[in-house]
Amino acid sequence: MIPEIMVQVNAGSEKSFPGTRVQSFGNEFTFDEILSDENVFIQAVVAGRCAQLSTFEIKSGNQTIGRINTPQVYYGTNNIYANPGSLSTSFKSPNDNLTLSVNYLNTSVVSEGWLDYVQASAFTNLKYFNKPLLISHPDQVNFYSTGFNVLSSTVYQDLWNVTDPLNISGIKTDQIIPGGFNFQVLNNQARGRYVYFDRNDINLPNPKFIAKLENQNLHGLETADMLVVYHKNFKD
Repeated sequence: MIPEIMVQVNAGSEKSFPGTRVQSFGNEFTFDEILSDENVFIQAVVAGRCAQLSTFEIKSGNQTIGRINTPQVYYGTNNIYANPGSLSTSFKSPNDNLTLSVNYLNTSVVSEGWLDYVQASAFTNLKYFNKPLLISHPDQVNFYSTGFNVLSSTVYQDLWNVTDPLNISGIKTDQIIPGGFNFQVLNNQARGRYVYFDRNDINLPNPKFIAKLENQNLHGLETADMLVVYHKNFKD
């Protein structure tokens, strides 16, 4: 298993570039005040290379959430190098700390597996814990407008609409309710994403200079196709 984001680039053909090699990948997702009676949704994409069926297993603690099978690969110069596979499922988590592990059950000496990504989404109480609160709802697109009740001891922090990262806008939080505030938005075809935070929070991450990188433009392209940003957990 290689727990690194596989990047799709346009350089004449689609290719994936995996990173660090390990046998299994484990990570913890923390959801403050998770609603235990609601489902947690899991999505994962992998790729397997083996002369026979490959299997990936996704677990939360001792509970097996699901398995992903990838077809056998026929070795040869003109054949596909690895076959993709995906999983979309749900389960109920009894606590806020959700530990997910992805294991590659290799079936032969020459078999290889890659993890593209694993994503967990859960329903929680909208409560501000003095750290950025991300707000969204999967059924929002089914209604003309949507209202959110946020529990917070402070109602005059910053609330931003970040649905389009290139067109961020502020939202007023002046509709006070007991213990917090309410805000409403008009919906369109896109699922809305919002963040409530304190811009003066000293714990907010700030960009800082570390080192100058050597030229990574190996093909000499005048315009970069993309900039890849990844979490520090995927660095090593």
